[in-house]
Amino acid sequence: MCVGLRTTYQPPINHPHNASPGTLWVDTAQRRYAPAKGDPVVGVITERYAENYHVHIHAAFPAQLPALAFEGATRRNKPNLQVHHY
Repeated sequence: MCVGLRTTYQPPINHPHNASPGTLWVDTAQRRYAPAKGDPVVGVITERYAENYHVHIHAAFPAQLPALAFEGATRRNKPNLQVHHY
């Protein structure tokens, strides 16, 4: 099973999740995933401002997405994203 770019994981034979092949799970001590800087995430635009967007990424705080961060975006040519779009 491939977990990351160069990481593989083979569950032990007696592991309870080993009964369903093709299933991936995450064992963690945390109750909820906390995204870190640089992690790819999916979110919903909750607020729109002149220079950036607030995006709900199901974390403790909303993410800020600069309007000029998009490829090809300039001050005259910014993306036109609407609130509550994925």
